[in-house]
Amino acid sequence: MAFNAGEEGELLELTEKAGMTIDQLRADAFTGCADTLRKLEDLINRQYQNIRHIQKTIDHIKLRPSLVRRLELQVAHAEQVLSDKKAVVHHVEPQSKKSK
Repeated sequence: MAFNAGEEGELLELTEKAGMTIDQLRADAFTGCADTLRKLEDLINRQYQNIRHIQKTIDHIKLRPSLVRRLELQVAHAEQVLSDKKAVVHHVEPQSKKSK
């Protein structure tokens, strides 16, 4: 049965015969599909979390080259400091026995 605009009276008569109001029909319809709606909401939430995880992974991948470069610079600096310390140690002349 189809209802067109202006035929609300006939719809109200049918709901009265069924002993239900429009609000009760709406509540029953929602109750009938609530489980499906919960499942859909869970799926959407899970997909949202997956997307967030993928975004974080992409951010880490984009950051990786700069982190590698930073570590390379730190290693080079540490090697330079170590090399300078070795050079200083080698250039120090041992104390002679004549100074006694």
